[in-house]
Amino acid sequence: MKLEIQDLKLNLSVNWKIARGAANHKDNFLVKISDKHNQGLSEVAFNVRYGESRERILEDFDRVKTSLENDNT
Repeated sequence: MKLEIQDLKLNLSVNWKIARGAANHKDNFLVKISDKHNQGLSEVAFNVRYGESRERILEDFDRVKTSLENDNT
């Protein structure tokens, strides 16, 4: 099984505002998982309100990727 991640910068058409701040863009990730027969794509967004960060997403991703690469099933 193969797992890949890449940066995905989303330029927003309007300034996104909530009580905690505002943004003109969002920095997310695009994740691809595949094997010999299938492929899946997903988007990952982190939320600082819940203690998430870009770095934490990448660390967790590396752990999952290593686990999948070591799985011989």
